[in-house]
Amino acid sequence: MSRLKLGVKANLVSEFLMLSYFFIDLLLEKFIFKGEGIWITFIILLVFWVFDSMYNKKYNDLVDEASKLMLLKVDQIASKIMLYSMFVIAVLFSANHTRALDVSNLDIGIILLAVLFIQSLSKLILYIHFDKRGICN
Repeated sequence: MSRLKLGVKANLVSEFLMLSYFFIDLLLEKFIFKGEGIWITFIILLVFWVFDSMYNKKYNDLVDEASKLMLLKVDQIASKIMLYSMFVIAVLFSANHTRALDVSNLDIGIILLAVLFIQSLSKLILYIHFDKRGICN
């Protein structure tokens, strides 16, 4: 049985939707449900999965040499964003004035998922921008 290969943009949208789900789920867990909203998060997961499969069916694109080069350029920019944001988070949590803060594991997880969410969003936006402009090199 052959597996359907998704294009670059479809993979980026799937990554963005997955990180959006986890980010929204953690925010709902922390601020609204406080551990009791398991069915709501399952329904949200189902909605995100339906949107992802509909997008993949409708907008599946081809993977060619230009899209691979654009993805390489986008990944380089996104890795710089990730590196600088992790550096800022490490400096923030190692400073003397933040040692007295009571930061839970859930809060650190939310911060790290926010960084991943921003990276995924920037990858998607940059790829769409480069694809429209035809920037390969």
